[in-house]
Amino acid sequence: MTPPTGTGITDGAMALSPRQRPTGTGTGRFPRDRGLVWEVPAATAPPQTAGLDGGRLEPWRDAFVVLLVIHAVYITASVAWSGMLADVVLTTLLSVGVAAGAMIVLHDAMHRRFSTRYWWVNSAVVHIALPFGLAVERRSRQHLAIHHPYPGVYPIDDFTTAGRFVRPHTAAPWRRWHRWQHYYVWFGYALVWLVDQVSQLEAIVDAAPRRDGWDDRPRTVLLACYFLDHAASVVVLGPYVALMGPRRFALVTVPALVIGGLITSVTLAVGHISDGLDPATAPQLATAVIDRAWRSTASFSVGNDALSWLTGGLTRHLAHHVFPDAPRRHLRTLHHQLTTYVGNSLNAGPVVHPGAAAAVAAHYRKLRQLGTSKLSATTVPTPGRQPALPVPNCFTRAVGLVAGKLTRRH
Repeated sequence: MTPPTGTGITDGAMALSPRQRPTGTGTGRFPRDRGLVWEVPAATAPPQTAGLDGGRLEPWRDAFVVLLVIHAVYITASVAWSGMLADVVLTTLLSVGVAAGAMIVLHDAMHRRFSTRYWWVNSAVVHIALPFGLAVERRSRQHLAIHHPYPGVYPIDDFTTAGRFVRPHTAAPWRRWHRWQHYYVWFGYALVWLVDQVSQLEAIVDAAPRRDGWDDRPRTVLLACYFLDHAASVVVLGPYVALMGPRRFALVTVPALVIGGLITSVTLAVGHISDGLDPATAPQLATAVIDRAWRSTASFSVGNDALSWLTGGLTRHLAHHVFPDAPRRHLRTLHHQLTTYVGNSLNAGPVVHPGAAAAVAAHYRKLRQLGTSKLSATTVPTPGRQPALPVPNCFTRAVGLVAGKLTRRH
């Protein structure tokens, strides 16, 4: 298969268009779609949503809400309320704040919604609202340069090569213990914060360009960023530790990180590992970006606005992947427009689960299927035997209708 001219993609390779790569210093300017330039033929180009309003203040408003919840919990625990009941209630609230903060504030920072010019603004917002030592800039580089252009593409997208612990893709190697992964993977999801801390240290130790240059910073820069990220957490959380005492601080914080991490991981996982999805492999990179997103992204509870806000719009995951710059409050309309114009043309609707329970059940079934199937990377069907999902030529017209309606409405 020959890739389209001008895509910056080589057949079966992991090359990125230079416009899709963040600069080595991390201060590169991104276009208004927060870092994605969909360089594919015009007939299949996914939409730009520059005409949609409500995008500038939305991330700041939501970050402020998350900040209030998390810091109100710590202030209450420090000066106003103590006891076992208090710890249970405060831990529950903090768990919700951690999960919402990761899916709203961290995700917005990864898309550089707080500032497209200065990377440190995005990091600062996260460290104030969600002060738990997260590597914001590193996550942003991976998210913009890898995950959105190549969602679920093995072995490019990082989650498809999640190590020996889980087999998340049919092209990943199969091992004996994967037959039980649908039972034990939930414990790994709960420990995602700890896994993230370890991965930060591994990145410093490796200090090698990863994923064709998406993070080519030298070890000294990675080490400095690691120090600053964690120093910011110490500055923000230090007073609470002093007021609450280390023991009570840990009793409230550690369970919240576990529960919040579980909620976040499950919400993200059900969006890309689910019944009905058929994610691509590297030899299929010549297919259009919309094709890859359509095949590898599931949504759930599309009509639930409250749940959509709590998950940062990830319940409407497909709409977010196709419209990465769209404000969250537009994703519901965009999802229905995609289903109407694109799904009808393809004679194949997107994967949508009616509720969160159904989405988790579909994720469980997919993990069980991946754990019992021994299809490995050496036996992945070639593109010739597994043709990519066709993308209709009417997609550009559909995009115009979607953007035009929303722009006129607002």
